[in-house]
Amino acid sequence: LTRVKAFFRWAAGMEYARRSPALMLKAVTPDESQTWPLTPKQFKELLAATRRLDADARYKSAVVGQPLRALFLVQRWTGLRIGDVLSLPKAALSGNRLTAVIQKKRNRKPGASRVECIVPDHVVEALNSLPLRKEEHPDYFFWSRRCSQQVNTNKWLRKVNRLNDYLSFTNEAGEPMGFRSHMLRDTFAVEMLLAGVPLEKVSKLLTHESIT
Repeated sequence: LTRVKAFFRWAAGMEYARRSPALMLKAVTPDESQTWPLTPKQFKELLAATRRLDADARYKSAVVGQPLRALFLVQRWTGLRIGDVLSLPKAALSGNRLTAVIQKKRNRKPGASRVECIVPDHVVEALNSLPLRKEEHPDYFFWSRRCSQQVNTNKWLRKVNRLNDYLSFTNEAGEPMGFRSHMLRDTFAVEMLLAGVPLEKVSKLLTHESIT
């Protein structure tokens, strides 16, 4: 929908159309599909799947296991959405402190678009040990800056989705379950609650506008 609107906005700007026919398009409503938190065993299986993905890569640029593992570790230990992690500049990491700018905020409050997280040493190591890929910007972990943040997120989501060929996840009912990056956000939330962190605090860590 974003691309359709952008195309017709360009067409109207170039006077190929008097008005954009996309103006009447309504926003896409989220689907009701359920995501589930991953168990520690499933998280290990997820990281192992990135290595199997690399083993089947036919060319060097398709070897993306290491950045995927770093991406998943950050999500698992911060609860950040994948788009916010992918746009992180290297300057956002100072020691074990990670400062992220939240992109998806419906009602922005002063200061609410920024969140600080403390991440474990092995997550810091995973980020700092990422090799500089030819297509990436030297100041960013996962972004070339030659495309928009949305295009970059979609590119990495396609890589994430490919991991389902190597996974055999099931939900609590024993039914097959596909992997989605949002499950790592769920995993973070559940692990915090199991550790005794109050629901109000977890809500703030997830950058929700309210506890509801």
